[in-house]
Amino acid sequence: MLSEETYRIHRTIIYCFVLFFEVFGLFGNINLVVLTIRKKSLWTKYGCILATLATIHTLCLLYELVDMSFSIAATFYSYEIRRDVCFKAVFPYIFLNSMQTGTMWILSLDLLITIIFPLKSRHFNVPIYFSLLFFLPVVYGVTAVIFGYFYLDDETLPMCNPRRLSIQLCKRNGTTS
Repeated sequence: MLSEETYRIHRTIIYCFVLFFEVFGLFGNINLVVLTIRKKSLWTKYGCILATLATIHTLCLLYELVDMSFSIAATFYSYEIRRDVCFKAVFPYIFLNSMQTGTMWILSLDLLITIIFPLKSRHFNVPIYFSLLFFLPVVYGVTAVIFGYFYLDDETLPMCNPRRLSIQLCKRNGTTS
């Protein structure tokens, strides 16, 4: 078992790595979005989906800072993280994380549609096409948030993290993740 001091040192190192990768992740995503906006040659369906994915990922990275601030408060200031408070703070992150997963699926689906229907796909009405493509990821994100809301309680958590919330929910319900 680790001593309290060793545990805090390990957590500090983890927080430093998270901040390091946050900066580089945000830098890359923001550059990709700005480049897509500025260069008309990137205004393709695939480029717009990729820019949307980068935007969603940027928002997810920013919500990682919320998770980290809860963990810092718990590690260094003996703050008790309650599941309901944690969920209410990070439910947009849960939605965006689900949207991000669906958007990755959309990238491959768009590529498949372009390969199967090369001539037809050039003439798709882009707003309708995007609405149809993004329907399932939005439904998936909303469903994840709704199910999370139904299973709220005020149990104390070791850290405020959407993955930790879902793992503990599965253990409590007797399912595996």
